[in-house]
Amino acid sequence: MKMRASNFHCAVVGVLCSALGCGSSTDAPNPGPGGSTGVAGTANGGAGASGSSNTAGHATGGSGAPTGGSGGNSAGSAVGGMNGEAGDAGASAGSQVGGGASGGGAGSTGAGGAAPLPPELTWTAEGMYDTYQGIWGSSATDIYAVGRTYGVLHSAGDGKWEAQPAALTSAGYATGIWGSGPTDIYASVNSNFILHSSGDGTWQHQSYTSGYTFSAVWGSGPSDVYVAGPGASHSTGNGVWQKPPQTISGSAPTFALWGSSATDIYAATGLSGDSTVFHSTGDGTWRSQKTPAAGEMVGIWGADASHIYAAGDKLVLFSSGDGTWTASLTDTTTLFNAVWGFGTGAVYTCTGHGQFYRSNGRGTWSTAQVIDPQHPTQICNAIWGTSPTNLYVATEYGIYHGSN
Repeated sequence: MKMRASNFHCAVVGVLCSALGCGSSTDAPNPGPGGSTGVAGTANGGAGASGSSNTAGHATGGSGAPTGGSGGNSAGSAVGGMNGEAGDAGASAGSQVGGGASGGGAGSTGAGGAAPLPPELTWTAEGMYDTYQGIWGSSATDIYAVGRTYGVLHSAGDGKWEAQPAALTSAGYATGIWGSGPTDIYASVNSNFILHSSGDGTWQHQSYTSGYTFSAVWGSGPSDVYVAGPGASHSTGNGVWQKPPQTISGSAPTFALWGSSATDIYAATGLSGDSTVFHSTGDGTWRSQKTPAAGEMVGIWGADASHIYAAGDKLVLFSSGDGTWTASLTDTTTLFNAVWGFGTGAVYTCTGHGQFYRSNGRGTWSTAQVIDPQHPTQICNAIWGTSPTNLYVATEYGIYHGSN
């Protein structure tokens, strides 16, 4: 079993019309002005405005005067924005009396740049030296990490970490941590029990059948929690766990769980047939999804139901939630141990060789950054944070805080 380790200037072509306003973009790094509706004219229709970056220009020709005079004879065309779609054609212009001409033509498709990567961070070691398997928090001032020697540690985000009593042994060490909130936290254990805390610094053992051990924990909420090991065991949050566990991948181990909801859950597993990712609708049945060749997937995370990533042997995979997985990042020399992020535009992964990667969520990844040059090949097992400038990683040499 693995150790998880040019702004675009607004172009307005006006023909006897008022100046048009410009909207904004939500997608591009250098947003241009957005398309707007042409202003009514007494003769010719108004020109459509330029579209914004990554957004279609939507222009409507100005209308002719309601009475007297000829209607609009021509309306302006709309110019597409940078990296955007073609603008829509202007609507018909001119009044019924004036006999206006038709609206402007469709804008052209723009060309433009890619979204930026999340910022590179500076990493600082925190806490006690230990092999840490997981990290999670309910906020920037309420963070937990689990390790092999010290068990469960807590930090208020001030760089100091304090061990909490959990009655663990070197053999029965904690392997993962997750909570639905600050008063409902679970830790999976490499033993036949699960830890639970109400956030008061103490941990209760929730027992399981002898011979079972657990590698990860995740839930969609306080009444829908899973632990992974040989398959997955479910709890409604009452301290009782499903026995026997749900079968996921036959004899292949289950390393990680994540879901967008209680009815959209994924498991990262060892290789089983041609799959290392399985999916469930929360009904207890897990269905394999074909993945590119890899020995195992050991981490999984998604921004939502249509942006899901899995990390593992030589690959980081991506799926839009349709059951198809493609390689997003490859390195034939390493195991990608963890994947995590903030929404669709800031995704991170780390490796079994102490490397950290950043992505804009559009298939572009940074070059590898060594987390700690003094330990350049340390295993990184988990990632968590509260913003792209406040991240933590759990590694075999300790906890590292990334800031900008």
